[in-house]
Amino acid sequence: MLWPARCWTRAVLQPVGLPHTAASPRDEHELVRVAHGLLRALAAIHAANFVYRDLRWPNVAAHYDRSHWFLLDLEMCVREDQGALPAAALASWDAGTLVDGRYVAASDLYQLYLLVFMLVGWGRAH
Repeated sequence: MLWPARCWTRAVLQPVGLPHTAASPRDEHELVRVAHGLLRALAAIHAANFVYRDLRWPNVAAHYDRSHWFLLDLEMCVREDQGALPAAALASWDAGTLVDGRYVAASDLYQLYLLVFMLVGWGRAH
């Protein structure tokens, strides 16, 4: 089949919210909203039997009005029952990340715990 000479597709890319560099929670109320938004995102991912595997601050963004936070970069998501280990452990993983040598939904929750703990530390430093 021949395509018409003037067959074009145009994609317009634009930010979907504040990047992580501008989305750090400013107070405890925002920190609660960060945790709530990320828990909701993980609940949806886990309900589909997937795991996120790359939960770290650079993969988080906030709505422009800072009313909610969400996850970006879903390329590391895999089905939980498919082994769930990349070729090499990610730098953000530590000894508590894997459960019996596997990355499972509980591993995502552990990574969220570490992320919130890090954000609490940032709040004290600022």
